[in-house]
Amino acid sequence: MLHIAYLASFFYALHYSLTIYIESSFLSQFFPERIIGAIYVAGAVLSIVGAINIPSFLARYGNYKIIIFLVFAELISLFGLALASTPGMALGLFILHQALITLIFISLNIFIESLTSDASTGRTRGVLLTIINSAILFGPLIAGGFLEDSNFGIIFILAIAFLLPVLLLVSINFKNHRDPSYEKVAFLKTAIEVIKRKEVYRIVTSRFLLEFFYAVMVVYTPIYLNKHMGIPFSDILGIIMPVALSPFVILPYIIGGIADKKLGEKEMLILGIVIISAGTMSLSFVTSASVITWTVLLLITRIGASLIESMSDTYFFKHVNASESGLIAFYGNLRSIALIVGPIFASMLLLVADIRYMFLALGIIMFFGIKHGLALKDTL
Repeated sequence: MLHIAYLASFFYALHYSLTIYIESSFLSQFFPERIIGAIYVAGAVLSIVGAINIPSFLARYGNYKIIIFLVFAELISLFGLALASTPGMALGLFILHQALITLIFISLNIFIESLTSDASTGRTRGVLLTIINSAILFGPLIAGGFLEDSNFGIIFILAIAFLLPVLLLVSINFKNHRDPSYEKVAFLKTAIEVIKRKEVYRIVTSRFLLEFFYAVMVVYTPIYLNKHMGIPFSDILGIIMPVALSPFVILPYIIGGIADKKLGEKEMLILGIVIISAGTMSLSFVTSASVITWTVLLLITRIGASLIESMSDTYFFKHVNASESGLIAFYGNLRSIALIVGPIFASMLLLVADIRYMFLALGIIMFFGIKHGLALKDTL
C-alpha cells in the first residue's frame, strides 16, 4: 500500500508544481504587484488555521472521507480559477486553493505515516522527498509546453487532470484505512520548547530562512522574469525552472553521504547559505534577458537551497525523536509561517524600492543565517 501512497503523492506534487510558477502572474492580471503578497498571506493564514483544526475533523470523519472532500474541493477551485474573469472570483478561489494544497498534503502524510514503521521512517521520508522533488521538477516543464500568451486557464485544467489520479488511487485503496488517535498540537507550547532547545532552535531558524527564501522567490521571480525582463513563459517554465530545480533531485543523496562520512551537516549547511546568499544578491545586478544567464544564476541559488534543505532535515531529525510529534509538526509548518512573513516583507519593500532590489535584500537576509550555522554543534 505504501507504493500507492507514493504514487498518489507524485500526482499531487505534479498538480501542485504545474501552477506554482504561474500563480503570481495569474493574479497580476487582476491585482497590482504590490498587493499580490497580501493575497498569498491570506492563503497562508487559512492554511495554518486549517492545519490547526484538521485534527478535530479527522477524529470525527476519518482521513479517508476528509481527503476525498479536500480533493473534490481542490478540483472545483482549480476549475473556477481556469474560468475566473473577475478579481473577486480569482481572489476567493486562489486563497481556498492555497489552503487546500496544504491540507491535502497533511492528509497524504497521514496515510504514509500509518504505513511506515519507526525503523524505516528515514528511508520512507527520503523516498518521498525524491518523488515529490521529481514531480516539482517536471511540473514547470509540462506547463511550459502548454502555456501560450498568458493563457493560464489551460494550466489549471492540466492540474485537474493530474489531481484526478489522486482521487482514484485514494478512493480505491484507502477505503478501509484505520485511523490513529488524532491529537491537537499546542503550537505556542511547542514554540517555547523550540526556543529553549538551542540546537533545535538554531536549525529551525536556518530552515525558516530557507522557507522565507522560497516564499519570496516563488511569488516574484516569475513576475520579474516575464514582465520586467521580457522572458516568455515558455522559456521560464520550459528551460529556466526545470534546470534550476534539478539540484533537488540530484544532490540530496550525494551531499547526504558526504555529510555522514566526511563532513558534518554544519559545514555543508554554511556552504549552502554562502552560495544562496551570493547567488541571490547577484540577481539584482543582472540587466540581460539571456535565458542562459538566468538559468545559470537561478541554478546556483537552488544548489545552495538544496544544501540547506538536506542538511537542515538531517540535523533536525538527529536531534528530535519520533515521539516528539509537536516539534515535528512545528518544523513542518515553517513553510506556512514563511508564506505569511515573506510576502509581507516583499509587499513592504515594493512600496519603497524597485522589484529588482528584492533579490539584494533577500540575499542579505539569507547571509545572516551563517550566524546560526556557525553556532551549531557538529555531529561528526
